[in-house]
Amino acid sequence: MRRLLLLLLPVAGVALALFAVLAPAREADLTVSMKGWEDQFQECMGEQPEAKAGKCIQDLAASAGKRGAIGAGLAILREGVGRNQTLTGKCHNATHGLGKETIAQGLTLDDAYAVEFPDCRFGYYHGALEAYTANLALEDLRARMPELCAPFGDENSAATGECVHVLGHFVFDRVQPDVSSGLAVCTSIPQVRLQGRCVDGLLMQGVDLVRSAVGDPGHERYADLVTIWGADRAAQQRTVERICAEPTEGQIVYTCYTNASQALAVLWDKDYPSVHAYCENVAGEWRRACFEGIAASGFQNLDWDIKAIADACHAGDDENTKYCMQTLALTFALQGSAEQRASVCPLARDHERDACAEGLTQGLAMRASIAGEVSGDPTGDDYDIYSQ
Repeated sequence: MRRLLLLLLPVAGVALALFAVLAPAREADLTVSMKGWEDQFQECMGEQPEAKAGKCIQDLAASAGKRGAIGAGLAILREGVGRNQTLTGKCHNATHGLGKETIAQGLTLDDAYAVEFPDCRFGYYHGALEAYTANLALEDLRARMPELCAPFGDENSAATGECVHVLGHFVFDRVQPDVSSGLAVCTSIPQVRLQGRCVDGLLMQGVDLVRSAVGDPGHERYADLVTIWGADRAAQQRTVERICAEPTEGQIVYTCYTNASQALAVLWDKDYPSVHAYCENVAGEWRRACFEGIAASGFQNLDWDIKAIADACHAGDDENTKYCMQTLALTFALQGSAEQRASVCPLARDHERDACAEGLTQGLAMRASIAGEVSGDPTGDDYDIYSQ
């Protein structure tokens, strides 16, 4: 029963009363199977170079979803991620789209939650939540947070954390540019761990919103960038410092500084030596968080390029770069291929090797735990959440 609570894989026939939505306007199939799509998938796999094949797989999955074969689209992505490394950093958004498609086609949120697909950093559930909550005002969203995420289990489950994280994204959309109001919403959640996940989503959305406008004053989002973060580097640094000074709970401050370096890495257009200089001046235990954020920034900022992220970790000489490499190793252990995992720690410097090895161990343990919750096999051997 615990694994059912963790990832909301409800017993067949048990209806969740939380999310009553009208019956689907058209029939959609949520069965996660590639049956009937194998030939088209193999045609995509034959494309060269690998990136072109990956794009073909993404388009095929989206096409299947539009035609009502949402489960087939998920299966196509699951198989694709296992065989095409260019999809590692793209499958979250692709599955997110299929989650939104599920609600758009008239299915219920509990229909979406019942699908056994936590792959790609829970992107499918994120998309369904986004579509379902699209018309909720801020106060309604705040009030319904517990019910929206409760079916995933207790505060310690990975899925519950991911649910609250994505709601943090949606909070930002409703309060921008007033980040302080968003922090107040997140810190109103009773569980401290979930407050941190909400703050993480809130600040990530603030960065994602203006990412494309960095360095381009003519961009339609440039005014948003200046309004939210400041017109120059000094102002942007003051903004992140002000935001991180607001929370009083240590775990939330830690999360904030992890996001501070991620934000500056984007706002300063990948100038990682300058981000390192900022982190080196962060006081006490928050310095570690700042260096962890440098690695985290690379997954979107550097398109999941292991060597490029390691170079970002090494753009400064502070001994805390070991925490950057530890985060890099943990992330690829959690959701990378065996080949990707093996390529991380050879890039570590001498003082980083133990931390890098620890990151691999932590990530593999998390991977097996999540996989075991889904399959009932505590080793995770029967079901690899990331299909690699």
